[in-house]
Amino acid sequence: MNNNDILRRLRYALDISNPLMIQIFGISGCKMEQSTLIKLLKKEEEEDFISCSNPLLSFFLDGLIVNRRGRRESAETEPPKPDNSLNNNAILKKLRIALDLKESDMLAVMELAGVKISKSELR
Repeated sequence: MNNNDILRRLRYALDISNPLMIQIFGISGCKMEQSTLIKLLKKEEEEDFISCSNPLLSFFLDGLIVNRRGRRESAETEPPKPDNSLNNNAILKKLRIALDLKESDMLAVMELAGVKISKSELR
């Protein structure tokens, strides 16, 4: 699964509209145009497809955290820098924070997806 798939699936799973997606990108300091967003949400074989980079997905995930949970009280006035080395673990951690999932919730989600893992493996 590539970053575009993740972005697309999150959009549909969380029922996020295009204007809200643009707002979420903006929260993290990334200016997103409607036309660019539409190209990011296209599939690879479609015309005008744009690949979603790690920093761009990181901007979205950081904005999603703030959108869903609010800014941390101790947060600086400047938004955090995007993560260039985004991997599956970092994505999962950011989603866990954004969706306020506890360990038992994460295990239940994994089980629904057909993935059997223990608590120690989740850490």
